[in-house]
Amino acid sequence: MQGVVRLFLLVVVVLALSAGSGVARSTQAPAVGVYQSGTTFGASAPVRAHPANAVSLAMPIGGVDDATILVRGAQRVAVRTPAIDSPLELKLFFAHYVSVNGKAVPDALLPWDGSQRSTEHTNQPLWLQVTVPYGTAPGTYTGSVSVVADGSATTVPISVTVSPVTLPQPNHVSGGLLTAFNMSPQSYGNKVHQLYGVLPETSLPELFNFFASYRLSPNNWGYGNPKYSSGYTSDRRWWLDKSARMVDAVGEPGRFASMWIPISNNRWSASTYVGGRSPYKPQAWCRYLRSVHGFWQKHGWLSSYPYLWGMDEPGLTRYRVVAGQDRDGDGRLDAVSVLE
Repeated sequence: MQGVVRLFLLVVVVLALSAGSGVARSTQAPAVGVYQSGTTFGASAPVRAHPANAVSLAMPIGGVDDATILVRGAQRVAVRTPAIDSPLELKLFFAHYVSVNGKAVPDALLPWDGSQRSTEHTNQPLWLQVTVPYGTAPGTYTGSVSVVADGSATTVPISVTVSPVTLPQPNHVSGGLLTAFNMSPQSYGNKVHQLYGVLPETSLPELFNFFASYRLSPNNWGYGNPKYSSGYTSDRRWWLDKSARMVDAVGEPGRFASMWIPISNNRWSASTYVGGRSPYKPQAWCRYLRSVHGFWQKHGWLSSYPYLWGMDEPGLTRYRVVAGQDRDGDGRLDAVSVLE
């Protein structure tokens, strides 16, 4: 009988302690702070003290910039009445945590209408993205959002100073900064499918859209790379339909200021050479490049700046190969001349 009494008392104590801790959590108001968009957050790690209480951005005309609102210690969160002076545009994103090497990281930014949803961890980042459209007059523009965390509302003011500086139009060769961003579309598609169950045929076009929106040109067209020396071919199988996948990647003329000519370099293994063309045998490129040129011309892509990554750090032993890629001796690789 005494053992039963002791067990009963133990259960009562545990329940009382649990109830007490629950009350303590519920009485502590969630914290809302503003940080720069490049700030890194852990799932529950301590954050920098004394965050800002307002968003302040300095932007050029044609620019896109972000700020992060961190909600700490809330169970549910929403954003009400997001507003900013016209013609500026304001978008919301919810930072979704994914596992990176077993660690929860707020890596995926999900488009969000601000409606109430559950937080994923103690630290829940919310992103504000501001766009300054072309034609905007210089000056100071204001706005605000109301962040509602567990029913408690916090108003976050927004101030954007637009300078009298205009960025070049996206992906125009003239005045633009030509880029070559090294990437592996297939690896990206496989990882997105592993993490979110989204198929590559859905995620990869959006990946190229993302690069284009930030004026970045990829060094690899992924499933759009030709498999044979005849160039871009069609197939009923999605991953082998090179013509359709290249159109998916590049899209309308002018999306990319610079475009990689699909020729492998010395970093590729022989079994993966694009178009079956070896970087060490430029004399065998001609027929293949004529086919690529015709396809690009048909889709209006020749207004972009074509470039070839023929050799990566060739060293003295491969200078002869580079010389062979420039047979006319004008200092420009012949493949680039063909595609212009």
